[in-house]
This record gives sequence, C-alpha cells and structure tokens, in this order.
Amino acid sequence: MTNSERFTEEKLIELIEARMPFPATVGLDSHLFDELGFDSMLLLDLIVAVEQECDGQFSDEDLSMDGLSTPRKLMELISRQNNPNGAKDDA
Repeated sequence: MTNSERFTEEKLIELIEARMPFPATVGLDSHLFDELGFDSMLLLDLIVAVEQECDGQFSDEDLSMDGLSTPRKLMELISRQNNPNGAKDDA
C-alpha cells in the first residue's frame, strides 16, 4: 500500500464515523461491532474505503473479523502492509 505512510488515525476515524449507523465517540480501542454498530457489510465498506485511500489491497489472510475489530487493529494492519517485513527505517 503506497499511500499508507500518509494514512493517519484521524483519517481512519473519519472513515469510520462516516459509516456508523448511529452517533458515538470513536476511539482507537472502540470495538467496531459491539460499540459502534458495525456489521460485516459496514466493515467491508470501510475496508474498501481504506484500500482506496492507501492505494492498495489487503490480502485475504489479513481480513479476519477478529483482526479488524478495532481502529487500532486496523491501523496495525495498515502499518504492516506498509512495512511487511517488520524492518525499521534507520534513516
């Protein structure tokens, strides 16, 4: 995902809020399903929006309901997509 370096937590929360079925406060550890009213279709819509923003695509292995249950977990996935080998930049 080439644009994931510029993808921020704030942008993710904005995308989540735009899809929520009811108003609620979104935090990084808010549970998308239990707290924010997401179902599998809303999650799919969110994933597509994130992929479009990041100009990339998640692998099927990455797309588990458990692994995408909070904004924090989704940001971790985006970060792994940006740095798949876990290498750290020394620059």
